[in-house]
Amino acid sequence: MENPSFLNIRPASALVEAAREPEPFILDPILSPGTAALIYGPTGVGKSFAALGLALAAASGGSFLGWTAPRPYNVLYLDGEMS
Repeated sequence: MENPSFLNIRPASALVEAAREPEPFILDPILSPGTAALIYGPTGVGKSFAALGLALAAASGGSFLGWTAPRPYNVLYLDGEMS
């Protein structure tokens, strides 16, 4: 009868071989793949323009305020401020 334990013991060499390279940042170093971002602050300081600039840079593979996207990415922009 096998041990029903969920614990699998592996040698360190197997873990090193299984490790994958980290995915590059979408906009280095502020936005990585699989993350969500929230920009908040007082009214009228430019949050919407900054968010749109970041989204455009990520979607086009361009840059914004010194942050550069290495390639174009799919972007979902949600604005929760409007009614």
